[in-house]
Amino acid sequence: MSLTTKQLRAGLTARVATVAGLHTASGPLGVEREPSTLADRSFEVIITDETDAGERVRAGARMWVTAQFSVRMVHRMPLKGGAEARDQALDDSDAVRRVLLSHASDPIRECENTITYGGTSREERGGGAYILTTMRWAVRYDCSLVV
Repeated sequence: MSLTTKQLRAGLTARVATVAGLHTASGPLGVEREPSTLADRSFEVIITDETDAGERVRAGARMWVTAQFSVRMVHRMPLKGGAEARDQALDDSDAVRRVLLSHASDPIRECENTITYGGTSREERGGGAYILTTMRWAVRYDCSLVV
């Protein structure tokens, strides 16, 4: 099944949204610009780079594309209970890995075997008030060239 890049991002977002307690960032500027009342456990999926998937690119109805994408999550670090918040960030990262690398019956099932994990970084933001987790991934998918 051929997908548009928008459909791919929506499918990846839908999978991550199945992790209990996570919710998509509500604003157009992503997790780093979420209001503090909504930021905790918010996430976004961002398609960062794309290349052809090593096959000849030619005119037609579709082409294979390798897309790099990130899943970014924010966890609030309260003054008390910081260890629990750090553990929640770790648990959520594990859960995201599980849902992206597991078999599911959804619009991206055709390319799920091509999803590869590229690592995770975590950094404190807002003077230690938040942890920003960035998970790096790649996926090879059949991209539609038809409007």
